Amino acid sequence: MIMEWGIVILLIFGLLYTMIVVKEEKRAYEENSVAKRIGNFLFPIPSWWGILEESEGKMVFERTDTRYDWRAQYEWFSSIPEQSIEEQMRDFIQSQNILFDPDSTVIQTPQNYLTHKEVMEGRCSVVRIEGTATENEIDRIYYDAFLIRDLVENGYILATSKSSVLNGLIEGPYFEATLQNFQRARK
Repeated sequence: MIMEWGIVILLIFGLLYTMIVVKEEKRAYEENSVAKRIGNFLFPIPSWWGILEESEGKMVFERTDTRYDWRAQYEWFSSIPEQSIEEQMRDFIQSQNILFDPDSTVIQTPQNYLTHKEVMEGRCSVVRIEGTATENEIDRIYYDAFLIRDLVENGYILATSKSSVLNGLIEGPYFEATLQNFQRARK
C-alpha cells in the first residue's frame, strides 16, 4: 500500500515539474524569440530551435537541446499557382503521402484568419491543416502545415512541422505561434 502511494506521489510531482517547465518555456518564447526572415515574411522563432539548414528562401529547424523527434521547415516560393489556396494545400499534402485522421484533424481556411492584420488588409491569405496522420501508409505522425500567400508580391511560404505523435504536442504550440504572429517583411 505504501509503495502504491509512493508511486502516485512521484507521478504527481513529475506532472507538477512538467507543468512548471512548460510554463517557463512559454515565457521564454515570448521574451526571447528571434525574428527570422524567410522569403517575404518575418517569423518569431523560439530561441531554442537549432537551424539545420538556412538559405535565402528556406529554413529548417530542430530542437538541438533535446532528442525530440520533431522538425519544422519554412520554404518560400516566388510565384503563386493558378489554383485556389485550398486546392494548393490539398495537392501538397497528397504529394507528401500523408493521410490525416478524420477525427483529429483541424482544417482552417482563409476565413479563419480574417482578424490577422496582414489578411485583414488584403496582403495575405492563409490556410492550415494539422492533426495526427499516417505517412507513406506506415508511419504515425503529428503534422501541421501552413500555406501563406503574399498577395502583394505574388509568392507564398509553405511551413510544416512534422513529429512523432507525442512530440507534436510539445513543439506544436510554438510552431503555431510563429505562424500566427508572422508579418510581411518590409522592403
